[in-house]
Amino acid sequence: MTTVQFFKTENITKGFQASGHSGYAESGSDIVCSSITTAIFTSLNLLLRYLKKDQYSFIESDGHLSFIIKETVDLDSVTWELSQNVFDNLYDILKNVESDYPKFLKVK
Repeated sequence: MTTVQFFKTENITKGFQASGHSGYAESGSDIVCSSITTAIFTSLNLLLRYLKKDQYSFIESDGHLSFIIKETVDLDSVTWELSQNVFDNLYDILKNVESDYPKFLKVK
């Protein structure tokens, strides 16, 4: 199962981490994994267009990915709103996948 946890404080999303393998099917045929991966990397690519490298932490290894906007970062209002919309959109997409495949994805 894949677990995706969003990091929120006072209704502000600062990032998320994803871990595990969905286990829906073999690698290359796993539509749940493909859905999760596509949603996450589309969101990350959009965030990375607007954030500077020193504004976030990104860690990726086999079966684990973490992206967090650093606490000390003061984003301009446009970038701040964009990041919240991207996180909200990612959450909604993953919750839809979770509702269709609850044995293979858990979103917190």
